[in-house]
Amino acid sequence: MKRTLILVSVILFSFNSCKKKNLELPIIPISGISGIMNFSEIWVFYNSTEEKRKAVINKNNTISTTNWIINIDKRLTMKEVVPILEMIKTKRAKKSIHSAEGALNYLSYANEKDKNISLFSNDSIQYMLLDKSGFDELSYHYNADYILKLNELNFEINDTAYEYNKFNKELFDSLSPEKIHFFFHSNITYNRYLEIRIKADKYAEGKLEIDPTEYMLNFQ
Repeated sequence: MKRTLILVSVILFSFNSCKKKNLELPIIPISGISGIMNFSEIWVFYNSTEEKRKAVINKNNTISTTNWIINIDKRLTMKEVVPILEMIKTKRAKKSIHSAEGALNYLSYANEKDKNISLFSNDSIQYMLLDKSGFDELSYHYNADYILKLNELNFEINDTAYEYNKFNKELFDSLSPEKIHFFFHSNITYNRYLEIRIKADKYAEGKLEIDPTEYMLNFQ
């Protein structure tokens, strides 16, 4: 069944019980895709009721012939989110007689600028896990490009640290036209990661190339 996406506010969804669960989307003031046809949705909740917090996922409503909208709670860490994104990508890659060519995966976020729910396609992004020695070795090979490293409090470009209020178009305009490589610590929130990822696409457009392989750093 074809549907047009029109989303405007807070998402509530019933999952495995009569109790309503609240899902807080990332809030990002950047315009994005605001309408697609023929979609089904995946919900990734933040579960804070257990002693050990974990993501709770409902993926039972996905239809292989549709685009998939992935709604992820902004409070989760990327350590929790990346395995889910990889699982979804693997599920999408499995071909069946019902699969549709050209169907994409999208991440949803609350767009403060346009006052709607917008989408960001993450189909081209591949995630890899790195330890400290792996990061040091890879950074050496990328020394002619830009290493963008993210943690929750600040970011670095080629070992120069900045506060997040400096992540703007002016900074990107000051960079020479090289490739950007994304590295992020596993404890960064999904909200912080997605905000920077979407802004980087916007600020780099037409000038800088962003490597589709992104690395999660499993060390402090």
